[in-house]
Amino acid sequence: TLDASNTVVEKSLGATNMVQVPGGSGYYINGNFETLGAGGADVFAGWYEIAGDGAIASDTGHYGTYSVKLTAGAAGNAQVSKSNLAVTGGTSYYISFWTKGDGTNAGGWYVYFAAGGQNTGTISTGATGADWVKKQIVLKATVNTTLSFGAQSPATEGGIAYFDDVELREVLDGAELLDDPGFDDAGAWTAGTGWSVADGVAAFDGSGIGTITTSVSGRSDVIYRLNSSLASTTGKGLYFPSGSTNIIHGRYLTPAAAGSYTVFAPPRGTQYYQLYGFNGFAVSADYVSAAMLYQSSCFSTARLPGASKVRTTPVVAGSELAGAVMCLDDRDSPANFVVAYIDPSWNYSTNRLLLWKCVAGVWTLLTETNITYSAGAPLELRRVNDVFSVYYNGSQVGASQTVAGMTGNYHGIFATGSTSTFGELKIQ
Repeated sequence: TLDASNTVVEKSLGATNMVQVPGGSGYYINGNFETLGAGGADVFAGWYEIAGDGAIASDTGHYGTYSVKLTAGAAGNAQVSKSNLAVTGGTSYYISFWTKGDGTNAGGWYVYFAAGGQNTGTISTGATGADWVKKQIVLKATVNTTLSFGAQSPATEGGIAYFDDVELREVLDGAELLDDPGFDDAGAWTAGTGWSVADGVAAFDGSGIGTITTSVSGRSDVIYRLNSSLASTTGKGLYFPSGSTNIIHGRYLTPAAAGSYTVFAPPRGTQYYQLYGFNGFAVSADYVSAAMLYQSSCFSTARLPGASKVRTTPVVAGSELAGAVMCLDDRDSPANFVVAYIDPSWNYSTNRLLLWKCVAGVWTLLTETNITYSAGAPLELRRVNDVFSVYYNGSQVGASQTVAGMTGNYHGIFATGSTSTFGELKIQ
């Protein structure tokens, strides 16, 4: 018997997957300048505005109705800014905005960390023309601190610059698979009944049942993390269908409010990323993401030939998956194994325990059962010859399953993130 304590550390393919930072106090509320201020010097709600002897005004928007128009005076730059946005040390942030000039002059912008960050200083946008141009940058906060963003008029008196659709997003691990996660290109999506893509938003009007789809170059040796930033919802949310051409086994999202939501799932196919809208429930998303985590990074195992049981006590965090694995054939390139895990994000109200087999890299769902989750309750994956069973909190969950040909000697724990923990690990 091997006893151990373990905390899984997530490793993945890269750091290009952007997920919207949750809304709330101080975050980029009104980054699209659609909410006007009280009037006079207060042109836009939620922005700090300094006109000097220049001018700040609303103008035609990039997306939506309004953008901010900054006109330079003789004494200095007109500017708008957001300050004191809390950021976390060790985390990278993606800042983007759309801008254009007056045909001759370009505006300026800056990002400033109050401590320990990668400050930009004031940078010209380089956008002098009349067409909107997107600017973006990724910067890292090295300590817990605050971040400020500012947009400025040109330095030349009378020069004009326009800004719109400012976004701040947290950068998570995992290479982005979608060509158009921000819905900037309607042509990248196939919109079915009730769906439309416009102004950086995919919206389902609640009429009928419909899907919106985009192509994905998927893989079979990964775990998928899917993120959806919901701009609005009437309560039902979205569904990731389970058809053989979709990249994951079906998963519901049923949040009661707008926000950023995540699900993890094994690979199901390699062709499409698809969202499914339900009749009677309107929903809109302003950002979605599909990212990959190497399966090898999600396992922490020990070699024990002939093992008959793995017992662990998972404390599942957020929407991460956590459980036990048996008969893993290779630590670096696993292709054959049996895994049982708790999924807390099935529909954000029900916890399920799933038992899968992976044979030659192909995942097949064996059992899927609702459970009453208890943090730290024991989960056991047992094997008698070719028969596998899973137990949770002292009781068998689902029927025993026959899986032939499992000869791997690595056994241990499985998780899709570094926040879930395991109080014990016993392999015997």
